[in-house]
Amino acid sequence: MSKRVDVVARKAAAELKAERLAAARAGSSGPASAPARHSVSGTSQDVPRGKTTGGVKRDASSQAQGARRQAKRDSR
Repeated sequence: MSKRVDVVARKAAAELKAERLAAARAGSSGPASAPARHSVSGTSQDVPRGKTTGGVKRDASSQAQGARRQAKRDSR
């Protein structure tokens, strides 16, 4: 069974590689134009963010944890 899986996986990889090479030759490897990021209102939501670490709730939890640690240091 593992030999069959190996054959199918190699075939799929070769097809994917061929598709990617064809797309690269056609010049469609990236976005046509980058969107403009201009902040009009000046709110913090207009600031471009990096990739999250796993979700909004986890990011919020991490930020709250940091705030608690800072408050603990400040109270000393």
